[in-house]
Amino acid sequence: MSKRVNRLEKGIIKVLFLVLILFFISCGEDEKKEPCKDNPCVNIENSTCVEDGDSYNCDCNTGFHKDNMICKKDCNDAKTPSDIVLDADSCGELTACDESNDCNADERCESLAIKDKDYKKGCCVKGLRGCLSTGEVCEDEYDCSSSLCINRNEGVLYCSEKCTTEDNSCPSPISECADLYLFHACVKPKE
Repeated sequence: MSKRVNRLEKGIIKVLFLVLILFFISCGEDEKKEPCKDNPCVNIENSTCVEDGDSYNCDCNTGFHKDNMICKKDCNDAKTPSDIVLDADSCGELTACDESNDCNADERCESLAIKDKDYKKGCCVKGLRGCLSTGEVCEDEYDCSSSLCINRNEGVLYCSEKCTTEDNSCPSPISECADLYLFHACVKPKE
């Protein structure tokens, strides 16, 4: 009887040992498949990762890229305005904004006309953003992913973004973070 118990105990110990080995092996496999490891697809906007089964799925429509291949996101190539006219100097149910980063991912910041006024108000509206990045030459707000297309002293217009003077990360050629009265934005330094 005691030999049977010993054999049973040894059998249980072997099974438990095998279960532990399998558990550690499966943990190691999960770590290998974790997004953001080994040639990840990284979202240009917010550094999140995607994975499709065992292989990485780089989808140009969502702004993901792999290795040195950069995908161009869907953008407002047609430069189509929303044609919304505000009744008052307020965005109403829309969210006020200075640039598109103030809006939800499926919205852009657009300068909307105000009824009976000769100025506009920045509000978040549903729609694609411009195609150009900060520092690229632009013609108007519909060109820029940020919606900020500005110049300094009637110079060349550049896509810009908000910045802070404490952490000036403005790219060339708009490498100065300047006060534009309502907020700070990247501009070309005065010559």
